[in-house]
Amino acid sequence: MAASPGMVLAGDNPGYASVMAPRPRSLFDPHDIPAFSKKLVQALQDTDLRASARDWQRDYIHEFDVPVVGKRIVSLYQDALALHKHRS
Repeated sequence: MAASPGMVLAGDNPGYASVMAPRPRSLFDPHDIPAFSKKLVQALQDTDLRASARDWQRDYIHEFDVPVVGKRIVSLYQDALALHKHRS
């Protein structure tokens, strides 16, 4: 998604799988070439699928903006500090 809006497929590894969890049908086993080929042909031929992916990405990418992720990280640190103070 960072490279190109409308990206339709992602290799099913832990990093991509966690990000693409809301669209698991976009994942493929990178070692299963026939399955990947089938998904790629489908994506190339299905303009609605590509449009749907692009629209979803346009909204979903905001979950990864620095202010959003930064607030989550700060919250985690605050929780960890509070837990540490409670245990001390």
